[in-house]
Amino acid sequence: MPSYLDIFLITVPYFAIAGAGVFMRLKGWVGRKPEDFLLKLLIRFLIPCLIFNFVVGNVKLENVADAAFLPLWGFATIALGFVVAWFAAPVLGIKDTVDRRAYSFSLGVYNFGFFTIPIIASLYGSEAVGQLLVFNTGIDAAYWSLGVMILTGTPASDAWKILKSPPLQMIIVSLFINALWSDGWEPYILDAATGFFASIAIPVGLFISGLALGEALPSFGQGKSLRIITGSVVLRMFVLSVIFLLAARYIVEDPGLKIIIAVQSAMPAGMLNIAVTRYFTGRAHIAVKVVLGTTLVSIVTVPLWVRFAIWFTS
Repeated sequence: MPSYLDIFLITVPYFAIAGAGVFMRLKGWVGRKPEDFLLKLLIRFLIPCLIFNFVVGNVKLENVADAAFLPLWGFATIALGFVVAWFAAPVLGIKDTVDRRAYSFSLGVYNFGFFTIPIIASLYGSEAVGQLLVFNTGIDAAYWSLGVMILTGTPASDAWKILKSPPLQMIIVSLFINALWSDGWEPYILDAATGFFASIAIPVGLFISGLALGEALPSFGQGKSLRIITGSVVLRMFVLSVIFLLAARYIVEDPGLKIIIAVQSAMPAGMLNIAVTRYFTGRAHIAVKVVLGTTLVSIVTVPLWVRFAIWFTS
C-alpha cells in the first residue's frame, strides 16, 4: 500500500507544471498562437504517441473483446457527473440556463488523464496505463457527444466526428496491432521512436491547462463564488468519488478496472473544460470556479483519497 507521501511526491511535479503555465500566462510571456500550436501538437501527435507506447505490447489488452468494456465504464462515469451536476446547479444558485449547462459540463468531466496517468504508471506500471487509455476513449466519446449537447442545448448532430479524433484512431489501430501480433512480436523501432514523444505528452498537456487557468483566473471571484466553489468541491471530490468507489468495490470484478476507477475517483474537474466551455457558451466564469476550486483542494486530497480508494476497492 503506497503511503500519502509516496503519492504526494508523484503528483507534486505535475501540479507544478500546470502552475508554471498559470504563472507564464499571468506574466504575459505566452500568447495565444504558441498555445494554439501546442494544443494541436498535443492532440494530433503527442497523445497518439502516448497511446501507441502504452497499448501496443500490453498483454492485458490482447483480447479486443475483453477490452471493449473499459470505454463503457469511462462513458458511464462522465454521464453520471453530468446528471448529478445538472440537478445540483439550481441548489447552488445557478438559475441561468447557459450557466447551468456550463456547470453540468465543467463538473461532470474530471481530469481523467494528466494526473491519473503518472499515478497509475508509478504505482502499477505501463500495462495498467494501457488499460487506462482505453478506458479514457469512453470519456472522450461522452465529452464530445453528451458534453456538446449539454453546452449547446441542442442535439449534437456532429457527434460522429469523434471518429476523426487522432487519439481515438490511434486507440483502434493500437488495439488491432496488439491483438494481431500478440504472439511475441514487439515493434522495437516504433516503440523507441514514440517513447520520447510519449514522455512529454503529459507535461505539455498540463502546461496548456495551466495557460487556460491563468487566462481565466481574473473571473474566479465573480458572482456567487463561495457557494458554487464549496458545492463543487463537495460534489466532485466526495459525492461522485464515493459513488465511483462503491461501484468499483461491489460491481466491478476486473482488478485493473478497479484500480482505474479508484484513482479516477480522486480527480478534480478537468482543466481544459474552461477553454471548451468558453468556446461553446462564450462564458467561462462558472467553469473557472469549478476547475480552480476543485484543483486547489485536490493538491492535498488526491494522495489521501487515492490511498484510501486503493485500500477500499482491493
